[in-house]
Amino acid sequence: MQPGGLSRRAAPTNRSTGYFGGFIDNVLMRLVDTLLAFPALLLALTISAVLGPNIQNTIIAIGVAFTPYLARIIRGEALRVAQMLRGPRGRRMG
Repeated sequence: MQPGGLSRRAAPTNRSTGYFGGFIDNVLMRLVDTLLAFPALLLALTISAVLGPNIQNTIIAIGVAFTPYLARIIRGEALRVAQMLRGPRGRRMG
């Protein structure tokens, strides 16, 4: 389960970078790739151990560990929609 605050912040960022692309999109996706390189449970345990044994810190750790999966899904959908919107115009222009 995603903590709501992280999801609400990640969705608009990934939508806009996925739609417009560019340098920021590349940087954010490399950050997501870095987070995906670690197993989610191990990353959550490490973050929770660093922050301390508190329920709020555990929720933050789980959110940070599982946010990259959500970021990939949102970016993929944004790219799909952008392609659908640009498709007919691009074909008409040659």
